[in-house]
Amino acid sequence: MNRYQIAIAVSAAILAIAPTAQAQFSLDQVLNTAISEIGQAANPLAAQAAQVVQSGVKGATKGPAPAAWPTQYTYWDYSSASDIKPFNSSLVRTQPDNRNRVRWETLPFQHAIVRVRGNGKRKLVFFVDPNCPYVRQMERNLASLTDVTIYTFVAPVWQAKSLRLAQRINCTKGSNAARARAYEDWIIGDIAPQTQVINCGSGERIMVRATENMWESSTGNPVRGISPVLVARDGYVGGGGVDLDEVEKFFPL
Repeated sequence: MNRYQIAIAVSAAILAIAPTAQAQFSLDQVLNTAISEIGQAANPLAAQAAQVVQSGVKGATKGPAPAAWPTQYTYWDYSSASDIKPFNSSLVRTQPDNRNRVRWETLPFQHAIVRVRGNGKRKLVFFVDPNCPYVRQMERNLASLTDVTIYTFVAPVWQAKSLRLAQRINCTKGSNAARARAYEDWIIGDIAPQTQVINCGSGERIMVRATENMWESSTGNPVRGISPVLVARDGYVGGGGVDLDEVEKFFPL
């Protein structure tokens, strides 16, 4: 889709949702209405998601751990993992034929911390609250998980007071690799984030909003307020901490 088509779609969306001067609307409403009106034949979200999932991020190898790193856990060097580009305005959609599974291409990957282990062929999404003890336990259990790309959304999905800590992780200066290191340093190594920056447009509220339109695939229960939340490549959603054997069941989903 070119810029001219996008401009027409956005203009049409504005006219559709704002019939009066007093109408209230957000940029997300405009963009999502535009996407809906464009027509699903072209499916631009899916095309852009494919680009995110299949390219750009290189593999990582086991690297030397920081001095304070627990010796029983593998330390991965993510220095070769590149950043991913934004493509979605955060309105997570469910699959047309299954309310309890999400459409992978509608997740807000622009805000994810990308961690690639081994060849990275398997794909998995985590929504995590940085103060959640179950996340700490899960990440330590999964320290040996390999040949996987993990898209991690760090946000106050469990308790609101986690916002500042999530921002300090997500606003770590530098590359995606630096943010991945800050996250694992905190979750596994109990090393506090170094940055004090809390206002960098890191999208925590968008991540929280994304979980508000998800249900556990096995039970149909909402996952709002649950940490962690896992999403498989086929859109299967699971809530709560898991061990290595359980997470392996998400593949080749």
